[in-house]
Amino acid sequence: MQTDLFRALLDSRNVRDHPILNAMVYEFCPAAAHWWLSGVDPVLPYDMVWKMMEMRATGINLREALESLGLVGLAANVANYITSVDSYRFHLKEIVASPELHPGFEPEKKAKFPDRFGYAEGFAKLGGKRGWLDVLEFARLWSFVFVDWQLNSSIKVAPNETEVEFELVTLSLIHSGIRKPAFFPAWLWRVKTRLVTRNVIGLPVDNINDQPQLKFALVSRASNANDKHPWENDPEIYALDRRTGESNPYNPTIRAIDALAMITPLSKMAKNGPYPPTNALAHPQTCQNCGFMDQCYRKGVLSEFAINSMEIGL
Repeated sequence: MQTDLFRALLDSRNVRDHPILNAMVYEFCPAAAHWWLSGVDPVLPYDMVWKMMEMRATGINLREALESLGLVGLAANVANYITSVDSYRFHLKEIVASPELHPGFEPEKKAKFPDRFGYAEGFAKLGGKRGWLDVLEFARLWSFVFVDWQLNSSIKVAPNETEVEFELVTLSLIHSGIRKPAFFPAWLWRVKTRLVTRNVIGLPVDNINDQPQLKFALVSRASNANDKHPWENDPEIYALDRRTGESNPYNPTIRAIDALAMITPLSKMAKNGPYPPTNALAHPQTCQNCGFMDQCYRKGVLSEFAINSMEIGL
């Protein structure tokens, strides 16, 4: 899921023909680049992980978060679920990340839904697809996945010694020869001790072993667009697995300098084609969470126009 990229495309400060964004969209999917440069704005797909991070950044607790979504009176049921996950993890966490994702762990049996009405609106705010199971998944993301990200990124809170701030920041993505930066959202932990501030940027990914090389290279060279001064210390970049809570540091399988050198040719291809719908061919699930899905699909079937778009530029 590329929520950060789609939000960047919708940022009014970014021009549609920005070479960096053109290249990033083409890296994600050539067909998406075609729609973007044809004047189509992406539709933000619902992203529960992003929603959880937004609410975490406000400093409220899980109960307050659920109540703000209209899910009042569920604290005891959710607490039972969290206790069940804790117990299940106690025996298996050293063997596999997030063992509660195993089919043998059935969340609906760990915390029964209270026999009451009036939660439809709250369910809709959490995606509206699975009802009570979405509430439990939100609680799991909040109580376990977020905490695992911090632990796996060596972010530790020590009372009276460490202050940790978590916030959404806007990065300025830059590259030589391009006059204006591209503005890009990212999640930042500021870990402050008495002597130093550690900056940790977390980029959510669908698979901990897959790091989009251009995106990570650009973020590794980015500045904070909201700060008047440069980073006190260069930020560390981590990939955050959306489901398991795993976290890995930026691993450049392509040298950053070589990835950045691809911006100009990728941007040219974004303008001129070809536009193969690569995700539809290799990663169809990615299409379900794409901001341009309605352009490529008609009634759940890849459209003839999307298929014919491959010939543009050839």
